[in-house]
Amino acid sequence: MKYFEEQVQAGEWDEVEKYLCGFTKVTDNRYSMKIFFEIRKQKYLEALDRNDRAKAVEILVKELKVFSTSNEEVFKEITQLLTLDNFRQNEQLSKYGDTKSARSIMLVELKILIEANPLFREKLTLPIFKASQLPTLINQRLEQESAFFFNMKYFEEQVEAGEWDEVEKYLCGFTKVDDNRYSMKIVFEIRKQKYLEALDRNDRAKAVEILLKDLKVFSTFNEELYKEMTQLLTLDNFRHNEQLLEYGDTKSERRIMLVELKKLIEANPLLSEKLTLPVFKASQLPTLINQSSYSRAYPAVIASHPSDPNQFALGMSDGSVHVIEPADADPKWGGSTSQDNNAALPLPLPSSNPSNSALNSQPLDKQGT
Repeated sequence: MKYFEEQVQAGEWDEVEKYLCGFTKVTDNRYSMKIFFEIRKQKYLEALDRNDRAKAVEILVKELKVFSTSNEEVFKEITQLLTLDNFRQNEQLSKYGDTKSARSIMLVELKILIEANPLFREKLTLPIFKASQLPTLINQRLEQESAFFFNMKYFEEQVEAGEWDEVEKYLCGFTKVDDNRYSMKIVFEIRKQKYLEALDRNDRAKAVEILLKDLKVFSTFNEELYKEMTQLLTLDNFRHNEQLLEYGDTKSERRIMLVELKKLIEANPLLSEKLTLPVFKASQLPTLINQSSYSRAYPAVIASHPSDPNQFALGMSDGSVHVIEPADADPKWGGSTSQDNNAALPLPLPSSNPSNSALNSQPLDKQGT
């Protein structure tokens, strides 16, 4: 909680959401939705307060519009603030203070919501691990620490196992659904597959839940696509839909989807450079240790690298991990080719299997990013 509070008070909103996403998604429950809403609303008000209208509009369209499906009136009211010279002219915001005090007030409410949220309740105290568990924990941290390394193998395993909550939680450590069109397409494909599987096992209640909680967010970008997906509920077997005639079994369809997901991940500028681990030379070790002393962190354990015998991991007491490579070793890890963030690259083509082309249009017809 302390780290979370520090990031909120500093207005590090991207880090705040990235940290939260490791524990919950905006659609998980009403507490989670309220937490994300309050954070994004504060971010929006701060943009208005510094008279940055362009940024305020961007936040409204990209980050707050998702809540319009749950409460359209609130979204309209927030939108109307753009028409005021000073949003404090709104009666409900007349007592809004300066940025620092507003963040402190919001934090009080966020803490109450976090403590009431069942997804957080048992995670507010540190678990105790035995020393024998540390190497395993460090290997896991190698993948996720500071979102430096996206472990494609782990991601594939979770997708093939249908561990959808873990798949989204892992993704959320690197990107949000509205970051860019690649991220949106990745999350859409995952949730679409989750929806089709619920229909395939005739679990209508679960399918409706996924439609309303996970897929409705895309209706703001492509309403026709959302309507088409909704209509699948009316069929005895969704394979009666012409585009889904050749939809196979769950195992094969997950693998087909993975081919497309890998292309999207490799094309996504937020992920493409994180498909290999960063490497520090052994000569940098004293500097890293000295830096850790300023934050009161110290080397706690050393473990061999899970993939490369020439490297090892230095685990710090604060949970951070550094990958070290001896100076005389031949590095095997290289940076992947970076993507041009400004290039208007088309999304990778849909899978060649016609069954997976169903409802495969981009869920971002109205968004240019």
